[in-house]
Amino acid sequence: MLDIKYTFQSVLDYIVEQCEVSEMTMNIFLRSLKPISIEGNRVTLLCDSEMKRTAIYEKYMPYLQRAFKAELGLDDVRIRVLRKEELEEEQLQKEQEEKEKKEAEERTGSAVNPAYTFENFVVGSSNRVAYETSLLVCGSPAVYYNPLFLYGPSGLGKTHLLFAIINEMKAKRPGFNVVYITCEEFTNLLVDSISKKADPAIFRSRFRNLDFLLVDDIQFLANKRAVQEEMFHTFEALYNNGKQIVFASDRPPEELENIDKRLIGRFSMGGLIDIQPPDAELRQAIFKRKAESYGVDIPNDVLEYLAENIKTNIRQIEGSIKTLKAHSLIGGEEITFEMAKRVLSAYLKKAEEDSVNSEKILKYVSMRYGIKKEDITGAKRDASIKNARHICAYLMRDMLNMTYKEIGAILRKHHTTVMDSCVKVDEDMKKNDNFAREIADIKRELSV
Repeated sequence: MLDIKYTFQSVLDYIVEQCEVSEMTMNIFLRSLKPISIEGNRVTLLCDSEMKRTAIYEKYMPYLQRAFKAELGLDDVRIRVLRKEELEEEQLQKEQEEKEKKEAEERTGSAVNPAYTFENFVVGSSNRVAYETSLLVCGSPAVYYNPLFLYGPSGLGKTHLLFAIINEMKAKRPGFNVVYITCEEFTNLLVDSISKKADPAIFRSRFRNLDFLLVDDIQFLANKRAVQEEMFHTFEALYNNGKQIVFASDRPPEELENIDKRLIGRFSMGGLIDIQPPDAELRQAIFKRKAESYGVDIPNDVLEYLAENIKTNIRQIEGSIKTLKAHSLIGGEEITFEMAKRVLSAYLKKAEEDSVNSEKILKYVSMRYGIKKEDITGAKRDASIKNARHICAYLMRDMLNMTYKEIGAILRKHHTTVMDSCVKVDEDMKKNDNFAREIADIKRELSV
C-alpha cells in the first residue's frame, strides 16, 4: 500500500535534487504543503494560505508535476491544492453522500421484503399482464415498457410486484443500482434536504444516477409542486440515459388529480397496466399459497368458503389464515369447514364492519346532514342535498379509489358531474379551513 507521507517526502527530495529551487522557496511554499490523498494519478495537497496556493499554481506546479510523475511512474498526474476550509467542506459533502448512500441501501434492503418474489406471486386473469410485464422489464430494462405504470386498488399485489422486481434484479443483475422508494419517502427526503439547506446536487445525484428506480404510491404527488418538479427532472435524467423506471398508483394517470400535465404525460409514455380484484378461483389459489407459506393445512371446502367471503383486499387473506392457525394451535382443533365458519364469523363480520364502502359513506353522510339517502342519489337539487352529494362523491373517490363512472352509477349522475363534485370539494377544502377539518373528521369517523 502506498505510504503517502513517504511518497511526498520523496517528491520534495526529488525537487531539491533535480530542480533549481531555492531552500527558501522549499521551506515557505513546498515543505508547508500537507499530502492528503493519492488516488491513481490524482493528488490532493493541503495549503495553509491563499497567497501560497496562488504562488504554487503560478510558479511551482511544474516542479510538483515533474516530481510526482517520476515518483509514481506515471505520464500524467493531476494535482489539486486545497485550503483547509475547502477540504473540510469536501469531506463533509463526501460523508453526507456516503451516509445517504448507506441509508438508501439500508432502505432498499430492509423495506423490500425478500419473501416477495415472482415465484410466490399467484397469477390469474386479473393480474397476469402486470406479472408478465414486470418480468419483462427485469429481463430487458428500458427496452419494452419504460416507464412501466402499474395501477389498481390497494391490497391487490402492486407492491408485491415491485419487491419481486427488486429481488429478481438483485439475483440476476447484482451490479445494477436499484432503488425502491415510496412517494412519501421521496417527499420527506426532498423537504429534509431543503430545510437543511443541503447542496441540491447531493439529492439529485442520489436519484438521477440509478439503473432502476421504482416509486410506489405515486398518487401522493398531488398538490406537491416542488416535489413534482423534482420528480419530473429525475424522470427526464433517468429516461434520457436509458434507465428503467416503474411507478405504482391506485389509479391510472388520466385520473390522477392536481399533478403537472407534463408528469401525467410521462407516466403514460410506456405501459399502463391495471390490476383488478381477483376472481374466486384466483382468491382460492392465493389462500392456498398463503396457507402453505404459514405451514397451515386448509381443506378445499374451507378455501372455497374463504374465497367467497373475502373478495376485495388480498391483505385480509393473511389475517384470516393467521386467525385459523392461532385457533388450531391453541385449541388443538383440526381446521374444518365448521371450525372455520365458527372461528372466522366474528373476523369476517368485523372486517365487513371496519371496511369503508359506498353504502357506509352514503348512510353516514345522510345521517350527519339529515338528508335521506334516496335524495342524495335522486334528482333533487336543493343546496343541502347537492352539498351532501358532492361530499359523497369526494369520499368515494378519495377513500375507495373508485372511478368517476363507478361513483356515477351509485349516485345516478354522469361521470363528468361526479368529477366536478370532487373538484369542488377539493377546492372548497383549500379555501375553507373549517370545511377541510369537517371532511377530515368525516373520514376519521368513517375509518374508526
